[in-house]
Parts: sequence; C-alpha cells; structure tokens
Amino acid sequence: MTKDKSSTKHFLKLFIFALVGQIVAVLFLGMLVIAFPAMNAVLVSAFYFYTPTIFLVWLIGGFKGEAALIWPMLLGIPMGILVYSVIFARLYRYVSGRRSQGSSD
Repeated sequence: MTKDKSSTKHFLKLFIFALVGQIVAVLFLGMLVIAFPAMNAVLVSAFYFYTPTIFLVWLIGGFKGEAALIWPMLLGIPMGILVYSVIFARLYRYVSGRRSQGSSD
C-alpha cells in the first residue's frame, strides 16, 4: 500500500472515531436530560461547542419565524459534528506527523 493510501485510510479512521464519539456524546447528553430534567444546563453548555456552525447555518439559511429557532440548531449541530471531526483528524495527523519527523532526526 502506498503512503498516500495509508495516510487517507488513517485519516478516515480518525474521522470516524471523532464522528462516532461526538454522536455518542450528544445522544448520551440528550438521554441524560430526558431522564433528569435538572441536567438541562449540562446539555446547553455542551451545545455551546457547536455555536459557530449553528450561527453559520442561521446566517446562510435566512430562516423566518419559528423556523429560525428550530432549523439552525437541527442543521448546525450535525454540520458541527462533521466539521469538528475533520478538524480533529487533520490536527491529529499533523501533530503525529510532526512528532514522527522530530524523532527521526
């Protein structure tokens, strides 16, 4: 296998790991809030992590009325999960690549 294919395969593994981790975390927090309504603050504070993508969807979407309350959140969180998974995988590959270059000198 060439280095390029191996690199892509490793990136995809990291991306899927980050994607599944975030989905599990969001679902777990959602179930926690359903079971214990007093934990609502935990869910709200966790969603601050996705505020940039929610805001971007709100800006681009041009939603009106009640849709402006619902759709940016419903579209922004999955978009944030995808974006942050790509960022995580790229940063991890960059840092691990720099670390392996530094150890070979």
